[in-house]
Amino acid sequence: MRGAMNEREIQATFHILKGNYHRQPPQLIGPRCLVFAGEALRINPGWVNLREQAFPCHSPLELLEVMAKADLIRQRSVNGLNADITMYLNRQLNNHLNKNQNEENPY
Repeated sequence: MRGAMNEREIQATFHILKGNYHRQPPQLIGPRCLVFAGEALRINPGWVNLREQAFPCHSPLELLEVMAKADLIRQRSVNGLNADITMYLNRQLNNHLNKNQNEENPY
C-alpha cells in the first residue's frame, strides 16, 4: 500500500479540477482542504473526510473515486482526470530534473 497523498499530488489534483470544472471551480482552502461543488474534502494521511465520513485515500485516483461516489464528479471522468493529473505531475518532475541538469551543465 502506498503512503498518503503528498502536497504535489494535492496541488496537481486542484490544478486539473480547476481547469476542467471552470463553472464550479474548486478552492484550495489550505494545504490539505479542497472545496469542490460546495463540499469540503479534508485530505489527511491515508484518508479523506467528506460529509462527516472518512474514506481511504492514498492517491489522486482514490480521491477522484471518492468524489465520484459522492456524485461530485461523474464516474466516467475519473480515468481521464487521473491521466491528466499523472501527466501534470510527470511534466513538473521532468521540468525540475531538466532545470537541475541545466544548472549542473550550463554548456
